[in-house]
Formats: sequence, C-alpha cells, structure tokens
Amino acid sequence: MTKEQSATIFGLTAVLSSKQIYNINMQIQEDKVENLAYFMRFAQAALSKAAADMEREGKGPSREDIDRPFQSLDFLVRDWRHFRDDWTVEQCKEQMEQHLSRHVNPQKMVENSTAEALHAMFKRLNCFCMPHPGLIIEKDTWSGNVSDISKDFIRFMDLYVRDVFSIGLSTKKILGSELSTMSFPLVLRDFVSAFHDAAPAAMSFTQAMTNCTVLLAKEQAMKNYTKKMTEEAQRHPRGMKPEEFDSLSRSITKQLEDDFKSVTIFGSDDTRKSTWNEILENLTTLQKQYAEENSRRLEKALVAFANLCLLGLVLFILDRISDWVCDWWSKTCTDLSKLMLLAYVVIFGYVGVQAYLALHDRSRVAAAMAGGELWKEMVRLTGVYGEQIQEMNFKELVDLAKKVLSKPDAGSNDASSKKED
Repeated sequence: MTKEQSATIFGLTAVLSSKQIYNINMQIQEDKVENLAYFMRFAQAALSKAAADMEREGKGPSREDIDRPFQSLDFLVRDWRHFRDDWTVEQCKEQMEQHLSRHVNPQKMVENSTAEALHAMFKRLNCFCMPHPGLIIEKDTWSGNVSDISKDFIRFMDLYVRDVFSIGLSTKKILGSELSTMSFPLVLRDFVSAFHDAAPAAMSFTQAMTNCTVLLAKEQAMKNYTKKMTEEAQRHPRGMKPEEFDSLSRSITKQLEDDFKSVTIFGSDDTRKSTWNEILENLTTLQKQYAEENSRRLEKALVAFANLCLLGLVLFILDRISDWVCDWWSKTCTDLSKLMLLAYVVIFGYVGVQAYLALHDRSRVAAAMAGGELWKEMVRLTGVYGEQIQEMNFKELVDLAKKVLSKPDAGSNDASSKKED
C-alpha cells in the first residue's frame, strides 16, 4: 500500500468517525506519523479554502470547527516492552504520556511540522501502550487457549477498552452538525467519491463537504418538524381544527427557518437557498401526512365513547323489553327499569355534552362523520363482544350465579334458627 493510499484510508475514517485508533507496532515512529500528516495538511487546506469563501459571504462556520474539525486520535502501541514489573498502572500511564509527548509534542521535536498538523486537526490526542500478549501465542502449535495469554496483556486490554468507551467518545460532528445513522450512508458515499483517486483534489473534497452539510441540515430540519408536530398531536388526541393545525404548521416552519439560518452550509447563497427550498418541499409532504392524520383524529373524536354508548344502548333496549314483558306485573322489573333509565340517561347526557364540546365549532359534515365513526366502532365492539359471549360456558355461569344467590339464603336461615333457639 502506497503512502497516498494509506493516508486516504485514514483520512476517510477521520472524516466519518469521532474517534480514531492508529495501531502501531512497538513505538510511535516518525515515518508512521507522517502518513497521517499528508492527509492532515491537505484536509486543512481544503477546509480553510471553503471556509474563506463562506466568510467572505458572512456565513462561515466557527473557527474551532475549521481549525480542529476532527475529534479524537488514539495511538495504540502494541508489543510495548518498557513497563517495569514493580510499576503501578498510574506509572505506566505516565510513561505512555511521555512517549506521546516525545513524538507529537511540537515543543519537544526538532522537525515539528507533523506534530503541529496533528494538533491543529484533532481536538484530543492520546497514547496507550499494550504489553506483548506472550511469546507462546506466536507459535504454530498454539491451541488458542486463553489462559496462555499474558495476564498483563489482559489487564491492560481491559483498561484500554474501558477508556475507549468512556473518554473522548462522542457523537461524530462535521463542522458542528451531528452525523446520524440515517445520513451516514449518504455521507460515506460522497466522501468515497471524493477520495476515489487516492489523492483527492481540493474541489472534490469541498463538494463532498457541501453535500454532507446540506444533507445534515435537511435531516435536522425533518427531525425537528416531526418531533414538534408529534408532541402537538399528543397534546390534542381528538385532533385540532383545520385552521389551528395550519397555523401551528406555519409557526413550526418559521422556527425551523430561523434555526436554519444559523446552520453551517458549505457553499454559496444559491446553495443555501436551494437547500431551504428542498427542505420546504419535504416539510410540505410531512405537513400533508400530519394533516391527514389530524383529519382522522377529528373523525374519530367520539370513538373513545363507543363502549359507553354501547352500554347505554343495551340498557335502553333492555328497558324497552321490560316495559312489554314484566313491568306491568312485577315490581322488581319496574325497579330495574327505573335504574336502567337513570343509567342510560346519564350516559347519553354525558356523551352528548362531550360531543358538543368536541364538535360545536365544526361543520355539520364533520359532526356527521364523527358520529358515523362512533357508530362503526359500536358495531365492531358488538361483534367482538358477541364472539366472546359465544365462547362462554353458560352452564358454568348459571352454577356460579346459583352459588352466589344461595349464600345469602343460607346465612338468613342460620340467623333465623338461632333466633328460634
């Protein structure tokens, strides 16, 4: 692999990941570090040129994002032989820091251009040295037994893995914008295209940065719009009036436009304008989807009362049946009929008040559609409850009812016998 190819591979990973681990054998060497410097100097020039163009237009990214666009770099030195047996872990880490300082600290190096490039591009530099895992594993006869691995190697491996996932690990950011799993494939494609010739031109790299920042801006706008509209939908489970919904959508779009003005976009004013127009097209599509969902919520504003209405209807039918069957000769039926009358009048009154509060300011068509959806739900529930009744064992219910009714009788008989005594 050539120096250019090595630098390109590392450069791609540096652009796309928040933490780099550069695996080096035995110690940090100048020729290894210079493979990084090749890409670093190029990337810095490309970014600076693009930033300068944007600053002339008054829309440049922050100086911190330009000067240090990459986040974390770890030099992982394997087969390190300089730890002493009586040292503590802290002493070993101190030696690691000294080794890193000796090779990448500009103040301690005679030729310090490479070190300066690294410090200029990465926000964090670190070094971790791993002892040799044991000579036995290098033999062809090694069976793969974990117990043959050096205890020191396992101990330091545990320390390093803990450090990797707890120190300097954060979401990847490209010029201040976070890279997500949704946008990662598209960003990867753009940068691979920019680096396909191993030594990319500044213009192709800048174009890749433009595509990346545009993509991230679009994704962030879509996420924010979806989040805000979903929150509002949860606050209005029965839907909003169409004019209220339109006003809310315009207000959220205006907030997103204000946020978009502060987002870093590589490119000219035309690029920013075209990006916002594309975002508006996407927001319009999302707005239509939420509008349709809101309409369905309005139509189903009364569906939540289906069970209650079905109960009231059943009580009304039973009351009418009792009027013809037993009210004229049974006082018990008459009392039950009065109870059922009271129950369904309260139910229908409560549902009527709720329906008025939900639909009084809407058109008759909307009220009729809401009533139709309520009726459909009641019919569906009737079918569901009918199937459940068919699956029930009536004999067991009759036996259970007899047992329940016989308990009070038994208690009264016992009480009467005691009185006679």
